[in-house]
Amino acid sequence: MSIEEYFDKNWQDVKLSEEKKEQIYTIIFFIKKYLLQKNLNYFEFGCGNCYITNFLYTNIKDNYENINFHVSDISKVGLSYCDDKFTKTVVIQEKMSFEKIYDSMDIVSSFEVFEHLNDELEHFYLQELLNISKEYLLIGVPYQERLEKRNIVCNACGYDGHIYGHLRSYDIDKFSSIFGDSAKLLDYKLCGATEIDFPLKNYKIAKKLKYKILNFTCPNCVQVQNDISYSNRMKNKIVGTFFLNKKTYKTETHPFWIVGIFKKVDFNEKK
Repeated sequence: MSIEEYFDKNWQDVKLSEEKKEQIYTIIFFIKKYLLQKNLNYFEFGCGNCYITNFLYTNIKDNYENINFHVSDISKVGLSYCDDKFTKTVVIQEKMSFEKIYDSMDIVSSFEVFEHLNDELEHFYLQELLNISKEYLLIGVPYQERLEKRNIVCNACGYDGHIYGHLRSYDIDKFSSIFGDSAKLLDYKLCGATEIDFPLKNYKIAKKLKYKILNFTCPNCVQVQNDISYSNRMKNKIVGTFFLNKKTYKTETHPFWIVGIFKKVDFNEKK
């Protein structure tokens, strides 16, 4: 299975949960609050199967006389689920410029994307979004995610990392400065499912004791792992009882997502 096939299958399986709807209602609130013009040009980078964008479009289209949605993703299958009214662009290379639409979109968005990109690609595509946007940017990423919590080790390729390929987590400071001095955070909201976290050391100890997620698709080699043998299940139960037990350890809770709206800073403001 290729990387493209992995994403294609992933988008076929994604459903619009109540937690996702909360995330979308937050996006709708920001758009209605800050974009009050008659016409709206909207661009989304990494739209997946448009489970966010289709719902968003339906709920804001009547607020504007003219509305144009342009979406992009690596998955052709994902894009096939997007509304036929949308302009669609397949991302066909690792670094793909959107120069043809620079400075043409009232608002540019990306949700659940930048946590997957390495530092070089994160920098490249953040700059692309700045180039595309005329004024506003909407970003959604995991909030204070404990990457160790979802660590996997793949028996096929040796991958040792996050189950969904997340490379970074964002707190308020990191999120608010994601565009450096090129855009300032106007507003944000924490939303989505509630995360329950144990102390970081507990996850590290559990990993050393071979506690592991048993059923997953590796984000590196896209091989399916399903190692639910009795010995592995018993090992997880024992280690979990001692180190991942809410009755024994104090936990922290917080919403999983942070969604924020940014405004570009022009050259004079930077000075």
